[in-house]
Amino acid sequence: MKRFLALCGFFVLGIGSGSAATIPIYINNSPSFVATNIDAVAWLNRAYFGVATPTGVPFEAKNTRFFTNGPASTGSLYPAGTMIVDPGLRFFRNTNGQRFWMDHWVNQGAIVTDHASSFSFGSSVFSIFDSRQSILQVAATNIVSTGPLFSGAHGLIRLEGKNINLTRNGLRTGSTSVSDGFGLSSLGQSNYLNDVGITDVYWGAGTVMPLILPVRAE
Repeated sequence: MKRFLALCGFFVLGIGSGSAATIPIYINNSPSFVATNIDAVAWLNRAYFGVATPTGVPFEAKNTRFFTNGPASTGSLYPAGTMIVDPGLRFFRNTNGQRFWMDHWVNQGAIVTDHASSFSFGSSVFSIFDSRQSILQVAATNIVSTGPLFSGAHGLIRLEGKNINLTRNGLRTGSTSVSDGFGLSSLGQSNYLNDVGITDVYWGAGTVMPLILPVRAE
């Protein structure tokens, strides 16, 4: 009996020691293209972060109290400080299956959320930004953003906090104008997209002709 209990205790201890622990800080110094599991008290993004979640739900980190997105760079295919996530990002302190506010959230670069549907035509791959499910949501006691925040035409930008500073900042929902960095041809960036549940009944192109309606004599 004692041997059985000892084996059970060893088995439980083995499970506990094998589980991943929350690290003090996660630093992204090189371009990321995979939605990796981030379980850290602090998250610092210094590079390009362009991912699409395999589950189709917004990307979230775990146990994160502090987040900083560094300044955006220019002149690069994968600019630092640029985050493009399909379909979206949620910034909470996710602990034990519950969502709490983070302590500090700082953005000095550019954050874009949108949803893209891809299809092939011949040897080309096209990406259409249809914006379904796109969301950028931040919940933190202190929010400071000096860089632009984007979401798709059907998207949502939601900032919840006690102290929010958006001085000289831009917030925009609309067709995505930032390159996805994957070398795909993007369609729909300059076109209007109907809201979800609204369908075009008729459209046409050509010379504008006056519409004459019959008038009934009274």
